Amino acid sequence: MLRGRRVTTHWRYHDLLAEFGAIPVKDRVVRDGNLIMGRGVTAGMDFALTLVALL
Repeated sequence: MLRGRRVTTHWRYHDLLAEFGAIPVKDRVVRDGNLIMGRGVTAGMDFALTLVALL
């Protein structure tokens, strides 16, 4: 699911993304096609606002 896609996650687990074939990005919110990911707890508001803007 993540192979070859730009993704992000909580800083603690960010280094593990490459093990799944993903392309780790240190942005707060990353959109790659139909996949949207937020960086962590404090990026939750940014993630929510991004979703609202897309709707």
